Amino acid sequence: MELLCRLERWRGPGDPLVLHVPLGDDRAAALAEVWQRGWPDRYPLVLDAQRPGAPFEVGDIAVETWAVRVGDPRWATGEVEPGVGMALRIAAGGLVVAVALGAGPERAVQRACDGADLAVVEVGVAPWPRTDAPWRIRVDQAPLLAAGARQLWLVGDDGAPVAEGAA
Repeated sequence: MELLCRLERWRGPGDPLVLHVPLGDDRAAALAEVWQRGWPDRYPLVLDAQRPGAPFEVGDIAVETWAVRVGDPRWATGEVEPGVGMALRIAAGGLVVAVALGAGPERAVQRACDGADLAVVEVGVAPWPRTDAPWRIRVDQAPLLAAGARQLWLVGDDGAPVAEGAA
């Protein structure tokens, strides 16, 4: 919610913010509902559900997407619920940025990063339920998945930057 509040200076009550979200992801709809119920006098949010794998454009910005498997921890049961997310490849002004948040170590992340000027990859650093499935990218896996990008920024799933090589 803090990010949405910070964007307010660039939006007016008649200037909705369009959120492009993976088709079938209920979390974005819940976020939009909370925003509009809790802050009805602020700018509106509009959800535009995208099918993972389908490209879309936002003005002069071209976005390619890849479906990635994501997991939501269920702390009460110690299990992880599977979901579908998107790895993104954003092209604007002659630069390409790849973004992979919440993904496991998948080939789709590597395809999104190949040829990018910058890859932003989220890695697992916060405690999670024990599981055999590879739900999150490890710090040592990220450089391999993003080897095709010119530069790599690692972000922990706790929101903090992570130094490459930190394990």
